[in-house]
Amino acid sequence: MKIAVVGCGRQGQDAVKDLLDEKTSPGVKNVLVTDINEEKVRTFAKEVDDTRLTAIQANASKPEELAKVLKGYSATINLAWYHLNLAIMQACLKAGSCYTDAGGLFVNTRKQLKLDDAFRNAQLTAALGCGGSPGIVNMLAKIGADRLDEIDEIHCRLGKGPAVYTLHSETATLAQYLGKGCKTVTFKQTLRPEMMEPLKILVNLGLASKELIDVG
Repeated sequence: MKIAVVGCGRQGQDAVKDLLDEKTSPGVKNVLVTDINEEKVRTFAKEVDDTRLTAIQANASKPEELAKVLKGYSATINLAWYHLNLAIMQACLKAGSCYTDAGGLFVNTRKQLKLDDAFRNAQLTAALGCGGSPGIVNMLAKIGADRLDEIDEIHCRLGKGPAVYTLHSETATLAQYLGKGCKTVTFKQTLRPEMMEPLKILVNLGLASKELIDVG
């Protein structure tokens, strides 16, 4: 099996190392890592020093360009910036490669779901949001839902301590796919104090308000 990884950041590099580990990923014969930063992928490949790894520079925002790189790879793991998810999915369709990612937040996830028919018609698998959250959180929700006859609400919480509401992929998918009458899904996440304080200042200044203001 040949697997491609798009994105050579920390997550992408860890994924490549796991794929090259024969105990963790038996059956994987070749791995591709691609990123827009050519120096980064070349340096990483040199550090890994494994003949099964191929490093190629490609612009993930251009489906036609990326599809040429992904051609021949059974599946693609997208660990690039989530705003590139749609373009990378389109590249996978052109290349004939199955697809997965670590999440697209709310808006991008909704757009990605519209490609369901295209992947089915191409007989390709696309699994969205297979990270920690979304991913593990969705599986925990599914386990809980299977034990209930009806669901009114699902509330996801990430982290310890005070949390804030935020858009996340779970709020775009859980009610639809778990069903059982669920009408409300929320997501709250804990932010570190050094992140919370600047946000509070912005809110107190009125910069989070939706009220229209005249400028100039």
